[in-house]
Amino acid sequence: MINVRAEVTKQVSKATSQYAFLRWENAVVIGGSILLVYFLPHPLPGWPVWGWPILGVLAVVAIVVSTLTDKQTKAKVQMALYEDRFNPAKLKGLNLQQEVSNALSVLGQVEINLAKQPAGVLADFLSGAADDIANWVGTLYELALHLDSYLQDPLLAQERKGVSQELNTLKARRKYESTPDIQRMLDEVIEGKQTQWYSLNALDKRMQQAERQLDQSNTELTTAGSQLRLISLQDVEKGRAALYQKDIQAQVKELNDLVSNLHQVYVDKKN
Repeated sequence: MINVRAEVTKQVSKATSQYAFLRWENAVVIGGSILLVYFLPHPLPGWPVWGWPILGVLAVVAIVVSTLTDKQTKAKVQMALYEDRFNPAKLKGLNLQQEVSNALSVLGQVEINLAKQPAGVLADFLSGAADDIANWVGTLYELALHLDSYLQDPLLAQERKGVSQELNTLKARRKYESTPDIQRMLDEVIEGKQTQWYSLNALDKRMQQAERQLDQSNTELTTAGSQLRLISLQDVEKGRAALYQKDIQAQVKELNDLVSNLHQVYVDKKN
């Protein structure tokens, strides 16, 4: 399984650097320095002409350094990358958008809580748990994409309607057909259409079940996120925290298996 958080973390340094240099505060400082050079070049006797530019540069450096070293800022940048990767707006179903938004909110809370921790055993544990939570959210997003694709598939809707109408027409014709050869032919066609109808119904039921599982998994994700915020150093040292993490990993594996199975079922049906 891909480590989603590791991939996003690789992008954080570059994105944070860009954010640090492009902050609006830097523009204000630079603009203010230029204005002061023209309108107040010598605020004090002996003030050098390059005084304001130097102060502006120092202020910008201070803003950049504070941004690059601020854990909370890095957490916010990281969340922006997560939101871009698992963008709810890519889903057409409003309920699925809400499910993904909720999952991202949980992930954000976990990352912010981790950013508040000093380096040490607890932070290391929470970092590992955050990896699992990010994978969980990523798998939830994959499931939501599959469901959205299914729900928005016009060909499936047309096929479902067409097969139902064809079955009704064929059965009505079979009822009044008296020629044995034509009866046998109609029976074979009806059997094929019924098999197709059962297959469509089975897919519908599987997707409805997956929708319920998505909602249930999201609820469990929220619970796991709340538990992680309550984890203490004592929980880690006594092994209680490891049980939470094993449960999270089991949830991720179960959901990943579901997504893999669902992908195969849907692909087989389309083929």
